[in-house]
Amino acid sequence: MPHAHELHLSRLTATERIALRVGGFFGSVPMFIACALWLSLAFLVPHMYAVVFFVSSGVIQLMALPLLGIGSNLISKQSEARADADYQVNVQAYQDTEAILAAIAALNVKLEGLHGGA
Repeated sequence: MPHAHELHLSRLTATERIALRVGGFFGSVPMFIACALWLSLAFLVPHMYAVVFFVSSGVIQLMALPLLGIGSNLISKQSEARADADYQVNVQAYQDTEAILAAIAALNVKLEGLHGGA
């Protein structure tokens, strides 16, 4: 039986895979460093001030926010799939435990019958 993570990844479309990768990058330390360097460009090169803030406030935010939302939704779907798989394992373990307890009870009855008959 495949793991819930592998099963979830196998069901993703190509665009969802891209959204996960890009969203993962936008939420990473290298992206934070890149944004910090980009913003510092405005202070190091004063005539770039307008371009830096236009790109950072418009383009980056307009691209990052939807991708982060999509990535978050996909990760929550993956968590649901994992929780469902865990639930199925727990149900199976419970059924197995009930069967073992029933078998032990039946053996106990047989042992008491053997002990009482001797």
